[in-house]
Amino acid sequence: FIQWGGNYYWLRAASARSESVARWQYVIGGIVVVLVVHGALGVLGLYAGSVYREEFLGTADPMSAYGMLMRSLPAWVALFGLVTALAATISTTSNAHMGITATLVRDLYQRFLHPQATSDQVLRMSRILTVVTGGGIWALSFYPGGPYFLLAISCALLGPAALVFLLGHRWSGLTATGAFWGTLLSMITMAIHEGLQLTGLISWSAHTVIIGTVVALPLIIGLSLLTAAPPSVREPGQLTLHDEHRRVLRLLGQGYTQMVEITDFLTLDTARGNRLIEELVGEGLVQRQAGQGPHFFTLALTARGRQQLRDGAPDNGATQDPIGLQVLEHIESSPRTLRALGVSLGVQASTLGAVVSRLDRLGYLHNTGIWERRISLSQKGQTVLATSHAEQTPAVHPK
Repeated sequence: FIQWGGNYYWLRAASARSESVARWQYVIGGIVVVLVVHGALGVLGLYAGSVYREEFLGTADPMSAYGMLMRSLPAWVALFGLVTALAATISTTSNAHMGITATLVRDLYQRFLHPQATSDQVLRMSRILTVVTGGGIWALSFYPGGPYFLLAISCALLGPAALVFLLGHRWSGLTATGAFWGTLLSMITMAIHEGLQLTGLISWSAHTVIIGTVVALPLIIGLSLLTAAPPSVREPGQLTLHDEHRRVLRLLGQGYTQMVEITDFLTLDTARGNRLIEELVGEGLVQRQAGQGPHFFTLALTARGRQQLRDGAPDNGATQDPIGLQVLEHIESSPRTLRALGVSLGVQASTLGAVVSRLDRLGYLHNTGIWERRISLSQKGQTVLATSHAEQTPAVHPK
């Protein structure tokens, strides 16, 4: 539930260099955690349990195994162990803190309070909220049970969000109403359950995650069935295309086939981007590669969509990707960082990220660098750039 429900894990996936990196980082990271982290903690726990056998058979809290073990080690080893524990804590909490701040900035401030905010305004608000939420997290650490109990509750509350992801991945009938109210009501139920246990009013042995799952699943599924929109009976041609529709069609014509690339390129709110795509799909101009799973968000123009694109761009400029060509031209002579490219091209980071993502997916780029990503032209990219230059060079006819 932490992996699927924690938004900061999705932030990490979204910041990956490519789809392949995003996928394999979870696989490799999971193997490392199981073999190294869990294995090491298991060995330490077994050793502490054997050394302090009488204490653990008595009243010692199993959570104190690591601290008790540090007491029997040389001072320099114990210091290293304490620093390691602190680093692991900071690593986890900083990710969660980043997720909280990003959600507040993106989903509240930028969506509702200031939709036209500039990049500098968004950055300034992000810094302010980082300080404010940090203070709030520190204050909540005094909650009865301490920060460990608070962390346990917050992790359990990720369960309904993880269930929404699981259902949405495999079931196209999930609706926004079912997802929202099912998640909210189940989280409230879990919080009430924890409060009653904390005050001693109930003493159920059921884990909070089980309570949340039992409440969330029927609510999400039932509300989705009740709020499902009836099948569209609209005839093609009834949708009035506006500028945003046409921009989406142009991007699809230029090869931006992933939903995330389109929303990032146009700096659209995800909810708004989904509505635009649904309208174009209903109009018969756009089609999805699959009805469920990851390819649900892989898009393509239909024959009517390609005709609409040609009708709207008689000079066939809609099929060109000017920013993509500029990126290839800028890295033709030497590798460049994304930061340097953004400054040179004068485009927003999200737009540049979508452009580079498409070029990488097509095999036009090479990625290097550890601390900072640097991109260079691949052989395929050099061929495409040379072809583009040849097409733009006017032919010289003898007299």
